[in-house]
Amino acid sequence: MKLIKIKLLTIILFAASFTTVSAQNVLVDSLVVKANKAYISKNYDEAIADYEKILNEGFESPELYYNLGNSYYKKGILGRAILNYEKGLRFAPDNEDLRYNLKIANAHIVDKIDTLPEFFIVRWWRSFISLFSIQTLAVALVAVFVMLLIALWLFIFGRTPGAKKGGLFGGGFLFAVFILIVFVYIGKAREIESSNYAIILSKEVTARTSPDETAKAVFILHEGTKVQVEDKVGDWEQVKLSDGKKGWVKEGTFGVIK
Repeated sequence: MKLIKIKLLTIILFAASFTTVSAQNVLVDSLVVKANKAYISKNYDEAIADYEKILNEGFESPELYYNLGNSYYKKGILGRAILNYEKGLRFAPDNEDLRYNLKIANAHIVDKIDTLPEFFIVRWWRSFISLFSIQTLAVALVAVFVMLLIALWLFIFGRTPGAKKGGLFGGGFLFAVFILIVFVYIGKAREIESSNYAIILSKEVTARTSPDETAKAVFILHEGTKVQVEDKVGDWEQVKLSDGKKGWVKEGTFGVIK
C-alpha cells in the first residue's frame, strides 16, 4: 500500500549530504538509520522518537516529515500525521507522496467543514502559488536574473548582429519571466506571513465565544481538523475555520504548521 511506503534511501542521502564532518552530522546519520530500521520492524514508537530527535537537531526535509507522518499514521495518531504531512508540503508543495498521504489521512477526519466560496481568479492564484515553495522561487529569481545579465551583455557587447538580436529578444523574454516570478514570490511571501495554519491534535476541543472556560461553546473540533490561528489572549487562541466561523480554544490543543 502506497501510504506505508518509507523513503529509506532519500532520507539517508539527506542526512549524509552535509559536507561538514561533525559529531552532530554523525549523530543525525545514525538516528536516520536507526529510525528507518525501527519503522521497517513496525516499532513505530521508536521510529517516531528518533525522527523527532532529528528534527530537534535542526534538520528538516520533505522525506523526514513524510516518514514521521507515516509513523504517526500507523500508530493511529491522526492529528500529528496530518501535521507532519502539511509541514513536508511547505518544502515540496508538489510532492505527490505527501499530497496522496495527506488526502488519505484527511478522509478520516470527523469534522467536514465547507469552504467559503472565492472569486475564481483568487482561487486560481492561490492554487498557482501553492505549486511553489519560497526556496524554489528564490533560486529561480537568482537564476533568471543572471541569465538576464548575460542577455544584456550580449546586446551591448555582442560582436555580430545575430548576437545583439538574440540578446535583445532573449533579454525581453527573461525580463518578463523575472517580473512574473517576482509577483509570485511576493504573493507566496504574503501568504506565508498572513496565514498561520494549525492542526487540531487533541481528540476533541470545544471552541468558545471568548477566551474564558465559562463562555458559551460555539462548536466542537476533532483531531486532524485544519484551522487558522488569528489571535491570542493568555493561554487561549482564536481560531478560524474554512467556513468563516471563529472560536477560542485552549493553547496546546493544536500544532502550528509553519
